[in-house]
Amino acid sequence: MEYIGDKIMPDQPVIQAIEGCLPSPKFIFIYRGLLHVASSYAARARNPDDPNWPATRNHKVAVERWRAAFSTADGLIGRVGGNDVCIVKYKRLFNRDIRVCEVMFRFLGLRASPSVRRTYAARTADCDQRRSKPLQLSSSEIELVLRGLDRSPLRATTRPSLIRAVTSSSARSWMAAAPMWAASTRPRGPRPRRLAAPDCCSRERPRT
Repeated sequence: MEYIGDKIMPDQPVIQAIEGCLPSPKFIFIYRGLLHVASSYAARARNPDDPNWPATRNHKVAVERWRAAFSTADGLIGRVGGNDVCIVKYKRLFNRDIRVCEVMFRFLGLRASPSVRRTYAARTADCDQRRSKPLQLSSSEIELVLRGLDRSPLRATTRPSLIRAVTSSSARSWMAAAPMWAASTRPRGPRPRRLAAPDCCSRERPRT
C-alpha cells in the first residue's frame, strides 16, 4: 500500500484533479485567522527584499483568497462527504498539542511515529513567538479586512457542516484560508455519510 500526500492551496481545478486521479482521496483543510493571514500578506508585500512576493499581493488579496478557499472547501464537502474532509484550526495545529497531530494521522489511517512526533515538536517550538507577533495592519486595513469577512460566502452557503466548523459570533478575526492536504489510501467505494470528522479538529468552533 502506498500513501501519497501533498500540501497545496485550495484551488478548485487542483482539487478536482485530485478527486479524479486518486482513488478515494482524503483532505485536511487548515484555516488560520483572517487578520493574521492578511497581516502576513501585507508585510511581505511591503518588503522590498522579498522578490517572490509581488507588492500587489496585499491584505485585499488575502481576503479574496479566503473567500475562494472556503468556497472550494464547501463544494468539496458537498461532493465527497464530510467523512473524507477533516477541518483543522491553524492555531491548534501549531499549539504544541500532539493530540491534534495524532488525530490528523488517524484520520488518514496512519500512526504518528516517534520521528513524526519529534518533527512536530521541533516545528511548533516557536508557537509562543508566533502568538505574540503583532499585526502588521493599520486600523483602516483591519476595517477593510473585516468588511470583506462580512461579505463572505459562508453567510449564504447551504452547507451546515462547514458553517458549524468555522463560524461563531466571536470568531470573525480567526477565520481564513490555508492549505489543504490530500492523501490516497483506499479503493473507490460508496460515498460516505455527512460530516463525521475527528472531534478535536472539526467540531469545536473557533474562539478569539
